[in-house]
Amino acid sequence: FTAEQYRDGLLVVEEEADRLARQIQDLLDVSRLAAGGMRLDLSEWELLPLAEEVVAGFAAQTDSGFEFQLRIEEHMPPVRADYERARMVLTNLVSNAVKYSPEGGVIRIGARAEGDYAIVYVSDQGIGIPPEDQERIFERFYRVDNRLRRTTQGAGLGLYLARSIVEAHGGRMWVESQVGKGSRFFFTLPLGRRQLVADPQ
Repeated sequence: FTAEQYRDGLLVVEEEADRLARQIQDLLDVSRLAAGGMRLDLSEWELLPLAEEVVAGFAAQTDSGFEFQLRIEEHMPPVRADYERARMVLTNLVSNAVKYSPEGGVIRIGARAEGDYAIVYVSDQGIGIPPEDQERIFERFYRVDNRLRRTTQGAGLGLYLARSIVEAHGGRMWVESQVGKGSRFFFTLPLGRRQLVADPQ
């Protein structure tokens, strides 16, 4: 074996180890959900830095066929949520957008404030989801039977966990999609209750 072959082999082992670690973590999270043991570490924070962090990670890993766009309101108020759990949700949605867009295209992450909630979305230009599968994809272990199923890894837990995390915050998650034209996943998080200090004058 050459040094390059060893490096390639070690890279494959590392990627598989990471994938198995993620699946184990997903299964542990499912167990906690079933036992009613999901604890949220709530704090107030801005959505834009989180989205920038997630996009930077994927932009470094994906090929040049993808373009990532951020569409978050400039004066977006902070949300009150568990930062790490919300990062898991957004990471899962962007990962799926990449995974199910074999031809690349634009992946857009946006957010706006509406009432007491922030509405966040991730859209892609991928293969889309048939209408009959659009609710079932949030079920445990459910995977859409499409041409990418055999080549994309996953246990069918990501969207179940993502929706469960969002619902634990009092929010909701849904999808709008057309086969062959892409998908847009939405979720809501409560806005923060940070009080503005009144001007003494």
